[in-house]
Amino acid sequence: MMQTARSETLADNNLDANAISVNARRLAPAIAARSAEIEALRRLPSDLVRDLREAGIFRMAMPRWRGGPQMSLREQVEVIEILSHADPSVGWCTMIWIDNGLFSTWLGDAGTELFPSLDTICAGNASPIGRADRVEGGYVVSGRWPFGSGVQHADVLCAGCIVHENGAPVPSRDNPALPFEFRIMFAPASGFVIEDSWHTTGLAGSGSTHYAAEHLFVAEAHSFSLFDPPSERLMREPLYAFRGNYWDTGAGVPLGLARRAIDEALAIAETKLDLFTQRPLRELPRVQLAIAEAEMAYGAARAFLHESLDRFWAELEAGVSSITLPTRTARVLSHVNAYRMAHRVSDAMFRLAGSAALYKPAPLDRLMRDAATINLHMAISDAALETYGTMALGSPHPVSAIW
Repeated sequence: MMQTARSETLADNNLDANAISVNARRLAPAIAARSAEIEALRRLPSDLVRDLREAGIFRMAMPRWRGGPQMSLREQVEVIEILSHADPSVGWCTMIWIDNGLFSTWLGDAGTELFPSLDTICAGNASPIGRADRVEGGYVVSGRWPFGSGVQHADVLCAGCIVHENGAPVPSRDNPALPFEFRIMFAPASGFVIEDSWHTTGLAGSGSTHYAAEHLFVAEAHSFSLFDPPSERLMREPLYAFRGNYWDTGAGVPLGLARRAIDEALAIAETKLDLFTQRPLRELPRVQLAIAEAEMAYGAARAFLHESLDRFWAELEAGVSSITLPTRTARVLSHVNAYRMAHRVSDAMFRLAGSAALYKPAPLDRLMRDAATINLHMAISDAALETYGTMALGSPHPVSAIW
């Protein structure tokens, strides 16, 4: 039987964007105080997930016609920033889980069945890693997917699959950039085996472990392709009209992480004395320079990201066909820039703090490791950036349906 999200305490649907942001700020200090516990547990504590759920955090992308707040991409990113400042693993899992609003809406009536609560948690890996053999009424799914952030708490899991028929991959009909058809499958979490494979030094608390399925039946209605055009109704809704929107909230994590690293370095600089001069670090020119450079990098990256999202959203409101190539380019480059900025800034703040960064509860060591880990995401890689560079040079991305 499918797990269902707690909903009895969430009958009040007056959780708009402002209320959810206020709730995130209210929870942030308690989250930050539990970072060591989160890292040691290698996943988020169940009671913390409950608190986030009851605060309405997971319903940010749920549509208004279901009673959800249907927050804009910018509004969602700002909440992710707040949570990531408190703990990047919390921000990362939340970023994954709030795709429930997009996925359930794209599934149509079947989405309401799979996601009965506005706060149903969905996690998983949508990349085409598994296998889905087409059978009458749906698919038989098998595979093992890595990087299942937050799957331990999920009600529903998604799994990207290459579609097979008569034992062979089905050629792509929708996208010449891909040699095969792939669909994202959705099923109750109880249909999967969750492994304990997430033993990392960075983003340890995200629980981004492997999960697997063998001969799991998934109904046709419980799957979709990112390349299927949304319905005419959804084409009028900016949040749901463009299938790539599930990617856009991720940059809130590096922004919140970088801000926390700077704040921690500032606190150390206020109290730590230089060994040789016995002057406060804050009075040393090298420290002042490092802080100035970090603030500039962070401020520029945040402004670029927010401006590009606002521009992208404005064009979405005019229709998907109105999204220009320069706007698409700024959208992806601002995301990569935010991630790489967080890596540079967290490293610089760690070095500025010196030995003080090594001792708990100072989080600079963990923040640096978290930043290094999130920068290994394939959408932030040099290979991805090369493709984004072709966009800057005037060529559409080969997978323009989501980029």
